[in-house]
Amino acid sequence: MTITVYKFEAEWCGMCKALEPTLMSVVKDFPSIDLKHIDCDENPDGLVELFGIKSLPTLIAVDDKSHEIGRINGLVPKDKLITWFQHLIDNI
Repeated sequence: MTITVYKFEAEWCGMCKALEPTLMSVVKDFPSIDLKHIDCDENPDGLVELFGIKSLPTLIAVDDKSHEIGRINGLVPKDKLITWFQHLIDNI
């Protein structure tokens, strides 16, 4: 089963840019995670509104029925991302 993780970000967001290399290095080790980038300035009325995004960066995991199964905010360290991804996979 694939888990979709939306990364809500914006071009002007320094923490979003800082998170990107760490996130990309971690997600490559989790083939069941499908990472999608959502620019909040380009999509304010779509997923941003649906998920009630208030701060950036925000990562939201959804199952195959698009139900939210996890959320994490801010500049997250690598070990926390690994633990979060593993938790998502173990509990789906």
